[in-house]
Amino acid sequence: MPISDLSRRAFAVAGAAALVAPTEAEARTRRVQFWATHSGGRTIDSVDGAGNPYATLLVYLMAVSTEPLPRFSADLRARTSELTDGRTTPETTPPRIDTNWGFNPTPRGEKRVALVLTFSDYAASDQPSLPGAAQDSERVSRAFFNADFAVTRAHDPTRAQLPGILAAFARTSAQADVAALYCTGHGVEVEGVQYVLHRDHRFDDGAASLARAARWDDIARSARGKRLNLTFWAGCRNNPFA
Repeated sequence: MPISDLSRRAFAVAGAAALVAPTEAEARTRRVQFWATHSGGRTIDSVDGAGNPYATLLVYLMAVSTEPLPRFSADLRARTSELTDGRTTPETTPPRIDTNWGFNPTPRGEKRVALVLTFSDYAASDQPSLPGAAQDSERVSRAFFNADFAVTRAHDPTRAQLPGILAAFARTSAQADVAALYCTGHGVEVEGVQYVLHRDHRFDDGAASLARAARWDDIARSARGKRLNLTFWAGCRNNPFA
């Protein structure tokens, strides 16, 4: 399975501290964002071997669905809500998706790439670790691979490694027709801005600590496919400072 595991490698990150702003052409590219829960909501990190319920259904639908993306999205939202008894209520932006693209079957000649970025080991943080995220790193990567995506798997990267990972994926995805990015870990959303916490994040100085976190928008912009970009955030979107 040709998945490059970036978790233990060192990256040359000089000049990659921040991604460049999207070009005009990139701004015209269709971008669909998926969230496992609504703004202010929390997700479930299962420790029973099943992983995140949202990830469970994403993996399942990627394998069996032949529906276009609008129907795929509706199924993912409905099934996740049902599986979690309404505790996890996914969102998709834009609410109305106007493309007939689907995961199955893969059109002849379509180049697909994916980045699976997961944070699970928070031993150096003041947050609990997420064993379910570790499980999801492998199974979501395999699901994308089985859907004909060339997959880069980055599990528990350090703060210093993350910019290099995103810059590399930006370059790779810019050469693809379709790019997908799946990310999970501890997340926080404050005043409409979503943050992803690094594995050593600490809230010692409260909300001011978010200046050290990664912004979800910066992560999502690393998906730069020519025709379609799909981004999946499977973590929480709550505000612990509210």
